[in-house]
Formats: sequence, C-alpha cells, structure tokens
Amino acid sequence: MAADARPVRRTYIGLTRCLPVAIIAALHLPSAAAPGATPSASTTAPPEPSAISVTQPDAVEMLVAASKQAAAVEKEYGPNAMELVNPLINLASAQRRAKEYSAAERNYRRAAAIVEAHEGADPHELIAALAGLGAIYSENGDYEVSVNVLQHAIDVSRKADGLLNPQQLDLVDSLIRNYLALGDYDSVRKEQPLALRIAVASYGKDIPRLVDELERNAGWFETMGRYSTAREMHRRTLLIASNLGKEKNLMMIEPLRGIARAHRLEFLYGPETPTIDATGASTYSRPNSEGEVALKLAVEILDAHPESGAPEIARAKLDLGDWRMLAGYTDQALQAYRDAWVAMSAPGGGGTAAFDTPVQVYYRPPSGTRRPTVSPEKFDEHFAEVEFTVAADGSVRKATLGASDVPQKTEKVLVRAIKDARYRPRFVAGSAVDTGGVKYRETIYLPKTS
Repeated sequence: MAADARPVRRTYIGLTRCLPVAIIAALHLPSAAAPGATPSASTTAPPEPSAISVTQPDAVEMLVAASKQAAAVEKEYGPNAMELVNPLINLASAQRRAKEYSAAERNYRRAAAIVEAHEGADPHELIAALAGLGAIYSENGDYEVSVNVLQHAIDVSRKADGLLNPQQLDLVDSLIRNYLALGDYDSVRKEQPLALRIAVASYGKDIPRLVDELERNAGWFETMGRYSTAREMHRRTLLIASNLGKEKNLMMIEPLRGIARAHRLEFLYGPETPTIDATGASTYSRPNSEGEVALKLAVEILDAHPESGAPEIARAKLDLGDWRMLAGYTDQALQAYRDAWVAMSAPGGGGTAAFDTPVQVYYRPPSGTRRPTVSPEKFDEHFAEVEFTVAADGSVRKATLGASDVPQKTEKVLVRAIKDARYRPRFVAGSAVDTGGVKYRETIYLPKTS
C-alpha cells in the first residue's frame, strides 16, 4: 500500500453526525438479535476469567486477621449466628485472594446458608456471598456453575432493590462474561438490553459512570463479533461524552479507542454482513479510515491534557502507530512509534517495554486455523512453526518452515500468510531494528483420515 495514501481528516463531529443529542435517544441501538451473521465462538477469543494476582504478603496478613475474626465471632455467637455472616464473607474473600479456592468456596457457601436459614435476614449479605461464590467458579473455568449462582444473586437483588437497581450491574457483567466464555450469545442478547436500561436509569445524569457502562456493553458486542453494532454504541457514547461542553475532554478517549478497535477487529475477522474470503476475514485491502481519524483525535485530546499522564499519551501514540502499520502506511507508522518511544522514555512514561520484542499487528491466518464448532470430533489438531526476521519496517523476511505435522500444501499456505504479516518492530535507543529468530506456531484443524 502506498505510504502517502492518507485518509480524509475529520473531527468528532464527523464521527457522530446524524446522531440524536438526547441521551435516551442515543441509546436506541439496533437490536442485539437483529439479522446478521452469528459468529462462531472462535471469532474472537472468549474473555479471560478475572485473574488473581500472585499471593502478596498483605494478602497473607489479611487472611490471618480474617481467620482470627471469624473464629472469635463464632466462639461468641455460635456457628449459625447471623453475626458470623460478614466475618465468613471477609474470610472467604481473603482466602480467594490467597488462592485457597476450596476454603473460600466452603465459607461463601456457609455464609449463604446462614442467611437463608434466618427469615427476615438482610438479603444483601446473601448477595455478597453468592457474588463471591460465582467469581470463584468463573475464575476456575466452571462457567455454567457460576451462571447458576449469579442468576440466584441477581434474582435476590431484584427482589430486594427493584428490577432496575444499579447494585446488580456488576453481577450482570459477571453473568454476561460467563455466557461469552461459554459462547452462549443468545443468553447475552437476552441480558444485555436490561443491562442497558439499568445503566441509563441509574446513571443518566452521572455521565462518567454512564460512559463507563456503555463502553462495557460495547465491549460485549465486540466479543460476540458484532463489530458494527459495537461501533455504533461507541459513536453514541462519544456523542454523550462530547456534550459536556468541552470540545476536548478526556471522557471521549475510550469511545474513540473503541471505534478504532471495532474497525480493526472487523478488518481482521470479518464484518457482521461479510464480504469475506475463505478464511472468514474481510477482503478489504485496508481498514476503514474512520479508525485512524478516531485515534488521531484521541492523541490530540491527550496532548491537550498533559495531566492525563505520559503513559496514556504514549499508549495513544502506540495505538496510532499500530493502526497505521495495519493499514500499510509504514512511514507514518514508524513516526508514530518514534513519538510513542519518546513519550515512554520521558520521566513517568512507564518505560519502553512495548518495543522490547516485535508485536504482530496484522496476520491473515489460512483456513483451518479456527477450532471447528460443527462436529469437532471429526477433526484432529495439528501444528506448524515458521521462523523469520521482522525487519525494521515491520515486514517479514526470510520466513522458513520449522517443525510441522501438516501436509506440504498447508505448510506453503501458512508460510505465505506469515510473509504477508506486519509487525510493530523492535526498537533500540529510539530506532527500529531488525529482529531475527522470531517464531510463530500455528494450530491447524484437519479432518481425520480414519
């Protein structure tokens, strides 16, 4: 692609034109169940369950303190007293943080059982116990069990505080993440409209919180592969943020990033109403230029708000560089990377680790790399490895096949796909450099031969 092929410059007014100004009108999204290609579970990777950090000394101290408190309360009031519920929940939370999952599950269940045994007990204590229990199951990949527990918690919350109470939003978020991990998009579509109603009813006048909730909903659409729907929500969220009366305010940053991200994912994995090739990816030669417009505006806003911090400014410039590399504007991409390096190298910039190794920005995998969703038992999992050099301009050179157990024809297709890939190059002292010995291992699913 020609490096001088530049997209037309627009402002956020262009990104949001023809959209209604009223918040409620801005939320009249296309139905989540509207006709369109329903993506397979492999369209995008399911969200990772919430990570638990490596046990820290303060976690151990909290666990000891919580254990002592629970033991003291139980000794004073007995093993089935309501006074024991909060200490048990605190203990279970400390155990969960310390990765003592079995003990945490046991104490969450015990707290829930005590609440349910006492008629007239505060339901919010039951909700807290169920929320913790659901989180444990999700973190350990037991998504179906987590769904059942969280549904119970949400039912209790709605009975206690009303159908549209905002306290349930975190529970609904966790429930939807479990459905996404299971690939159960029908259930996501059932839950999401109510989650939007809750957010609007609760935070219609609290614009920062409303923007956060709407962006979270847009992320769910992205995970389901509904990129144009997600992008529409990002645009409307941008409109809400931009109506605060300040042309360049920081709340516009995440919707702008979302617009670009949805365009990037659509380019890589294919649109809802696809113009696709045999691999399921879009056949367009470059992503929609609106994505670059959005990222450039994000950089302008952050430059106008130095109080946002060097790491945020660096991240925006890095995103812009990745976009331009994805689109094939190599010279402009390298300049954005150099700008990002400078921002990262500045005091408080967070360091330049993002440039320590090459990062893949564009790659169109050959057919057969997606896990089959229909009759998966009829396929075997194979692999092939390619070794190559990532040049200072982000291109791939000297690609050679390594270990492989796939047919020669498939090997050739894979090597060709790797040669067409583009990378964010490694930087040394502020300059892009060649990096040899880079390896990429691809999983390929082939029909069983017997």
